[in-house]
Amino acid sequence: MKLRLKQRPLNSVRLSQRMKRTVIAGFSICFIIGLTVYFQFTNLQFSRASGLTGQFRSVMSGPWSTLTTWEYNGGTGWIPATAAPTNGAGAITICNGHNVTVTVNLSTDETIIDAGGTLSISTGKTVTVTDNTGDDLIVNGTLMLNGILKPNGTTVVVSGTINLLSGGSTNGESITKKILKLRFENLSTG
Repeated sequence: MKLRLKQRPLNSVRLSQRMKRTVIAGFSICFIIGLTVYFQFTNLQFSRASGLTGQFRSVMSGPWSTLTTWEYNGGTGWIPATAAPTNGAGAITICNGHNVTVTVNLSTDETIIDAGGTLSISTGKTVTVTDNTGDDLIVNGTLMLNGILKPNGTTVVVSGTINLLSGGSTNGESITKKILKLRFENLSTG
């Protein structure tokens, strides 16, 4: 007994192959568009999380490591931060009226404390200021040292106040010795 296979007409085979290609092409296009959209929106988050780009500014008083303390601008406008700033960020500004408290050890660079703003380093915590181009720490407001400031030969510009409190330190050395490029501006006497 012979089995006879039913053969499809040649046109239906071609149509079926065309449909497969069309479906595969459609899925491929959707996949590529999906990846593009995903990376457009998450690329900013990766940059923020790693602290590589963009500027940060305080929006309220609070711990440095708390996201709601900060907003971020990667070049497209200010948005709520998805990571706390690090030394890899662009300018980090503590705004007038805000007291940002360091409750974890961290490294920073290009940090500006605006007039009326305060950066408080908690007891037992260390802020390491890294040395990149430009001024590395600008104190127009107040820097409260309950913990340790490690300037590592960076440029620190002070026209505000540095309060070295009980338990505060500049890594065991005097401020003028440790901060090799300390510059005081607009100071008044009396």
